[in-house]
Amino acid sequence: MERFDFLIVGQGLAGSLLAYRLLKANKSVLIIDDQQKGAASAVAAGIINPITGRRFAKSWRIDEFLPYAKSFYQQLELELGETFFYERSVLRFLAGNKDINDWYARSAWDGFGEYMQEYQIPENFSQFYHLPFDIGAIKPAAQVDLPLLINLLKVYFTKNALMLSERFDYEKLSIQEEGISYHTFNARQIVFCEGYQGRFNPWFSMVPFEPAKGEVLILKIPGLNQKDFIKNKLMIAPLGDDHYWLGSNYEWNAPNDLPTESFKRDFIQKIKRTIKIPFEVIEHKAAIRPTIKDRRPVLGTHPVHPRLSIFNGLGTKGASLAPFWSNEMLQYLLHQQAIHPEADLQRFC
Repeated sequence: MERFDFLIVGQGLAGSLLAYRLLKANKSVLIIDDQQKGAASAVAAGIINPITGRRFAKSWRIDEFLPYAKSFYQQLELELGETFFYERSVLRFLAGNKDINDWYARSAWDGFGEYMQEYQIPENFSQFYHLPFDIGAIKPAAQVDLPLLINLLKVYFTKNALMLSERFDYEKLSIQEEGISYHTFNARQIVFCEGYQGRFNPWFSMVPFEPAKGEVLILKIPGLNQKDFIKNKLMIAPLGDDHYWLGSNYEWNAPNDLPTESFKRDFIQKIKRTIKIPFEVIEHKAAIRPTIKDRRPVLGTHPVHPRLSIFNGLGTKGASLAPFWSNEMLQYLLHQQAIHPEADLQRFC
């Protein structure tokens, strides 16, 4: 039997960052993942947006999470030798007087003005966009190339023989007082980082997952040369080489993670109301996000089986949440540091 300190189920963003942190802390890790195509991390644009929604709400604890994420990702870039973190602005199209009034009123609130700024529309903007009444700039914001980051870590884990590529079989897990065993592997602890598949986990059925399917289009828009996000009901995110990410919608309790023609038609019409110049649809993707009912992550240990833990529920804001909460999970696992009540599994027990 091969022994590890930790087994981690799932190599999405949560599992990848937690595994990497544990390895840096000199713990032995084995990651079990079936490389499912519908993983949310492989489809997401990795947007970190401090001000969201129709009412211009500040993202949860963004004053803390954004600088933490920036520092973490930039350090990880140095360690992995690749660039995947980009500082950007969100150019928020303001469609009418109400939007404009709400924008300037909210920007005067304490703590909002540092993110909500006036934007001087360039003279050539009208060549590319159907201009709204006004545009506001949200910054600092950022983008993380999550598919690249996760693939870099996959290569790292595989090179060091830390990956088992298969679908986890719950029935083959044996739980003992001193640890767990799975196939020919023993470990002190197992951590489930399964994304939306966590709703099928028999030990963590108390977690109220509300899976949200999202679809995106990858467009090629030659000549646009946009380096910032465009937010005009939909979100347009730059991917480089004239490619752009366009998304996304929410479909609750979707029957599958397959792309739909109805989404494609709808969003093509929406992009035509924003962009004037020709574009080409390169790819159509879909995935299911691991959303929790209260829109907060879930961290902790099973109330009856102390060798079973969970780290999940990063949802749509995973790029901003994962650095902070992967460290919180690390401190909990290694040093029994208390988990913040808003993210603690115990709120569901």
